[in-house]
Amino acid sequence: MLAHYLRTTGLFHGSERLNVTPWASVRPFMPEDAEALGAALAKRNRFARHRGRDDFYTSKADDFAVQTVVELMIPGVPPTPPAEARQIADRVERLLIAATTHWLTRRKLHSIMGIANIGRGVRDLYIGPGATRLSTRGLEVWTGDGLVTDAEFRRRWERTGLSAVAPAILRPRGFIPERVDRALAWLNESRLDHHAEAALIKAVIGLENLFVQDKNEPLARTISDRLAFVLGRTAAERAALARVALHLYDLRSRIVHGGSRPKESIDDAVDVASFLLLLSAHALIARAGEMQSKDDVRRWVEDMRWAVGSREVAPLPFSTRHVHRVLRRGNSLTDPQRTARKARPSVWA
Repeated sequence: MLAHYLRTTGLFHGSERLNVTPWASVRPFMPEDAEALGAALAKRNRFARHRGRDDFYTSKADDFAVQTVVELMIPGVPPTPPAEARQIADRVERLLIAATTHWLTRRKLHSIMGIANIGRGVRDLYIGPGATRLSTRGLEVWTGDGLVTDAEFRRRWERTGLSAVAPAILRPRGFIPERVDRALAWLNESRLDHHAEAALIKAVIGLENLFVQDKNEPLARTISDRLAFVLGRTAAERAALARVALHLYDLRSRIVHGGSRPKESIDDAVDVASFLLLLSAHALIARAGEMQSKDDVRRWVEDMRWAVGSREVAPLPFSTRHVHRVLRRGNSLTDPQRTARKARPSVWA
């Protein structure tokens, strides 16, 4: 038994179908698709059979023509109710936005999607004394189509390895999947927030949702230790990961509590925090079957603490080069002698 759900999306422009799972996709919905949907609704809906083609729900099919849609064909008995289908569609969009962390900086994502710190259609004008200095800013009403989900997007999506865990992310059941769901919601908020300081706070909140089990646990140390044991394969990697995570939490605290303004680029810190959050969520949900409770997580982390250099180190569900990439970027934040960022090629390139 299938529940069929369609929703238009302004975040993506589908030039071809992108399968997120076997039953969830983002795709272009063509006029012939709308016509076939309307005919199917008219045939199967008892109200439409009596009222004709102008029935409210059958006429809705035309609204999807020449649009990009999130489409779900969800199997199961009993069928998935509408409220849950809408939540799953939200997660499809969040997951794809999160996946772009692998290849797009937050600023580049905003450039593509037309996100700016001035309202769309708003313009301003500054006139200095005697009109000796003039300045204007503005953003015309954006008419873009969102991220293009073409063959290149599909190739990048497949390389992330997220398709293997996508079913568990879209329909979270259990201790770890539910934590990952909350963490990815914060990651999505961070990726789409134009203000860098707010975006960093949201990314760190995502890390808290993922790693902190009890309110009495020390936040910074808990996040840094558990992140290091989840992603690090060697003692050196773990030490570096913990150092970067502590630095990110310190930045968050200085912003939240009104401390000295950070000298480093907050944009770089947001990208590092976001990538660490995505990789950690991916690593944890891939092992969700082993961690059904808080105690299971603590035992697993303790096992990893003593597994350095042994065969018991848990394999990652993605290439370790991703960890090395984010560490290169993270180490540049914590190294006081680092060279200017503009002189270095982006590890997201």
